Amino acid sequence: MEFLNSCNATISTPPNSKKSSCFFVPFVVKNLLDACYLLLILHAALLMGGEIRKWEEKEAFTFQHRDWLQVVNSAERLTFTTADYVVSLNPTRNFILEHFSADGSSPALLQYISLSMARHDHPSETEAYCGKRVSDFQLETQTNEASFVVIQDWPMLQLRKIFTFYRKEPFFRLDYQICITSDWSCARATLNLSTGPALMAAVYFSDNQIHYRLNKGAAWFNLPRHDLQRWLGYTNQNNTYGLAVIGADPWNWQQLPGKLLSSSKQAGGFTLELIKWPRQELRIGDTTTIQLFLAPFHGKAAEEIPILQQKIAPGM
Repeated sequence: MEFLNSCNATISTPPNSKKSSCFFVPFVVKNLLDACYLLLILHAALLMGGEIRKWEEKEAFTFQHRDWLQVVNSAERLTFTTADYVVSLNPTRNFILEHFSADGSSPALLQYISLSMARHDHPSETEAYCGKRVSDFQLETQTNEASFVVIQDWPMLQLRKIFTFYRKEPFFRLDYQICITSDWSCARATLNLSTGPALMAAVYFSDNQIHYRLNKGAAWFNLPRHDLQRWLGYTNQNNTYGLAVIGADPWNWQQLPGKLLSSSKQAGGFTLELIKWPRQELRIGDTTTIQLFLAPFHGKAAEEIPILQQKIAPGM
């Protein structure tokens, strides 16, 4: 199955594309176009036998989608559970990811994922701490996949964040789609990932072989971004389980820097910063996307992660 061309991928736009292919618009017509977009999504979902589910942010409920996805919502947490993993989002912090694990009782593979935007001569704004930015959200379900879509309005951009889950697959897809709504000077756009403390080695491909970098205390370092082996991994001390971070789309992956900024944390685990738009003058309508597939794996990282990449994007 070709997950990169999934019908639930919203609109595929090249990174740094201009107004002609932009899926967002300036603020003056944003609300009308948002409504039209959601109506189009509803129409497409109905044509394909899907459903759209909306709710109040603090509404408590449990929803079972067929035999493979459970959705549980409360005032503090929105959780998606499949047979392979658990993803938890925080509604009070713009639905940032705050937990990812293989199941509810196993160690956390991810502690958070959050976007930050840095402007020249201005403090950085971070999704997790910038106050309420969510203008709309909904769950779109079909037989074999489901997408949770969050729309955020920032002072200088609009963000569409999409979590896509697949039936009988051990991974989910995360898209951060950004469109600029005013002209400004960007220092960088960064997607920040922080792993759980039990993951004690970073795994990467370089010089035709797989390398392991152990966590030996707090330190900053770079991980090389390989054009063909488009993945990074994090594994526990015994190399028996871990987290796979896969950039399946070659074009999107190659828009990232050649060296990916990372750090090891004093208490265990790692951080990873995926940067777009470094030192760039942005104009209304400019767009970019940061896209990842995330999965737990069981076994040795060097064996399991390349298999996952081929499963997601065979032949690419």
